[in-house]
Amino acid sequence: MVLEELTVRLNDREYTNWLKAGRCLLILKTGLHPFTDHRMRAHHRDLLNQHALLSTPCETSSCKPIGNKLSSPCGVCSEWQKVILRHHRQPGATINWANCFPPHWRTDHWEVAKAYMPRGQAKVRRADQCDAAALLNLINYCRCFWSVDPKLVRQVIQFRNELMHSCELRVKDDWIRHYWRTLKHFVQQLSDVPQMATVGQQIEDMLTVDLSICVSGVDRVDSAGPLEGCESDFVSQLETSAEKVSQWETELLQEMLQEYLHVAAEEDGDAKAQDPEQLKRLQSFLQANKDLRERFSTELQAINSLEVKERGDGSDKRSRHTLLDLLPCIWKAPHVLTYRLQHSDSGWYLQDLRNRQEKFGTLESLIDHYRRAPSPPVGMAPLTDPLDKTQIPNYFLQGTNQSHI
Repeated sequence: MVLEELTVRLNDREYTNWLKAGRCLLILKTGLHPFTDHRMRAHHRDLLNQHALLSTPCETSSCKPIGNKLSSPCGVCSEWQKVILRHHRQPGATINWANCFPPHWRTDHWEVAKAYMPRGQAKVRRADQCDAAALLNLINYCRCFWSVDPKLVRQVIQFRNELMHSCELRVKDDWIRHYWRTLKHFVQQLSDVPQMATVGQQIEDMLTVDLSICVSGVDRVDSAGPLEGCESDFVSQLETSAEKVSQWETELLQEMLQEYLHVAAEEDGDAKAQDPEQLKRLQSFLQANKDLRERFSTELQAINSLEVKERGDGSDKRSRHTLLDLLPCIWKAPHVLTYRLQHSDSGWYLQDLRNRQEKFGTLESLIDHYRRAPSPPVGMAPLTDPLDKTQIPNYFLQGTNQSHI
């Protein structure tokens, strides 16, 4: 049934274009991870060498943004703030200080990098936890990436935003042609980065392979593909299967959902108003496809919960943040079983139907266990930051002993 529904979706050429283009973004970010991490480490080291005050610890160890403003920082964090702005290509633009924990600027290069990224990066700790949008914005705004043409970076960002904010999840052949041309020029700008040669080849392979044929079990290039002259000798060797294509689709939809849910949970009314229609359309798309409806049941329930709160009195906004923070802890992929948060007389536990479940007296202790686990179960991403676990909404858990979160 899953294969049948996936095949139907891939018979829609413009949906397949959308899926291929999204997969290319996921490929691109794997090449940008080591590049951005290496460049920011060097930049951070240079800053410490050039400004003696920056090597001094935060005077309070508690400087932190209030909302998106860094108010009354200590002398050291204030100096860091000035240096970050000095190296910003557009210092008059909105700086997302809420991404950062200023006391860590001295010791963590990635804490500095997050000041140049879109909001929503507060819990991110490493380059490989960032999506393509975050890394592209870093390259666009931070002067340490002087070797990359910012105009070209902005073009890639524009294509990315058009793709990820597409209400219909469909793009035309002409769009794909321009997209590929821009990506190719961008990758060429990074020709001195070892990983980017492989990334460029993988992107070309992805844009020229016929995914519908791959799902049927035969690899070939689109006979009337939109990328004339780009056929790769390696396409015939691309080992694609229904499971892989399904996994690519899941990863892309997962990224869209996380972005939309983050915006939906924002306390800033203007931010929340940005993508309501996209979230509703994506919700309708997932519900209309049985395999996706089952795969994303957790996220769909989160959307429903947000809608219930919006129809209510709008109070307890913090509880929605906590609900969304739990999603990365209990998520699903095509190759793992569904994890369910369950409660019994003996305590809370995660049911995976394969292993003996360890039970915890409180929901807080369960979350802490998986956040700190050195080797979490497959498909389980341990939380990287403490949560305000007292704010888990009762309306979401009450009335059932078997609740998705």
